Amino acid sequence: MKKSKRIATYCACAAGLTLLFGIGVPTAKYGTDTALAMAKLNVTDASLVPLESARRFDFYLAKDRQAVNELQALMSDRGWTFEEQNGSGYFFRKGGEQTVVTTKQLSRHTVRIQMDKDI
Repeated sequence: MKKSKRIATYCACAAGLTLLFGIGVPTAKYGTDTALAMAKLNVTDASLVPLESARRFDFYLAKDRQAVNELQALMSDRGWTFEEQNGSGYFFRKGGEQTVVTTKQLSRHTVRIQMDKDI
């Protein structure tokens, strides 16, 4: 095998392994649904991506810099007004009710938003 073909083969293998591990790490850490939602968030111009909901909570992914704005817009559309932030908890009020929506930094550029289903 010529030297140039060998180098090209090594480069192709290295690129393939980098791609494979780059996709595999979020999947192993967060699960398939979250990894696919992360990819959708980064590839498309979507600013908020819903995740599969649990029994009691709805989950969304947002880009890091837009997460707070998206969260406040989502809650405002549902009739809730923002009161205050305490750590990763955002407090909202609607009439006499109060609710807390929490956020969690999943990666450098992705935030997961968790809220009660009945909101």
